[in-house]
Amino acid sequence: MTLLEVVLVVALLSLLAGGLFLGLVDTGSQERFDEGVERFESLLRMARSQAAINGRCIRLALEQNGRTTILCEDDPVSSPGVFTQLAASWSDMSPEGLVLFVPPAQEDVVSPEQGELLITFRPDGSSDSVEATLAPVESEDTRRMVVRLNGDTGRISRHEFIQD
Repeated sequence: MTLLEVVLVVALLSLLAGGLFLGLVDTGSQERFDEGVERFESLLRMARSQAAINGRCIRLALEQNGRTTILCEDDPVSSPGVFTQLAASWSDMSPEGLVLFVPPAQEDVVSPEQGELLITFRPDGSSDSVEATLAPVESEDTRRMVVRLNGDTGRISRHEFIQD
C-alpha cells in the first residue's frame, strides 16, 4: 500500500465515523419543534379558509402551553361578537405538546382574563395581523421561531433565532 492509499482509507474511515456520530445524536427535539411550527402555520391557513367558506368569523385562542381552541361566530347578525367552540375536522392540527407560545408584546390581541393570544379571521379573507413567538417544549433548547401573519394579505412568514 502506498501512502496515498493509506491517506484515502483514513479519510474514508473518518467520514464513516462522523456519519455514525451524527446518526446517534438526538434530533427528535428539533424535529418536534419544526413539526409544531408547521402545524401552527397550517392551523392559520385552515382558519382563514374556514372563515371564507362558512362566511363567519373564526377565532383561534392560543394558550401559552400550545393548546389551541377554535371558535366560530355562530350568528353574526343577531349575536355579533359571540363565539362558540367549533368542532372542526382540522382541529387536530393543534401544536399542543410540540411548541410553547411566548407571551406577545401586543396587548391588544391578548385576552387579559385568560392569558391567550386571540386571532380573528374574517369571511372577506382578512384577519388580525399577528407576530407569534414559538419556543420548543424542551427547556434546554434555546431556539425560537417568530411566525408573522399579515392580516391584509394572509401571508405567513417565519424567522428563527437563538435566545441568549
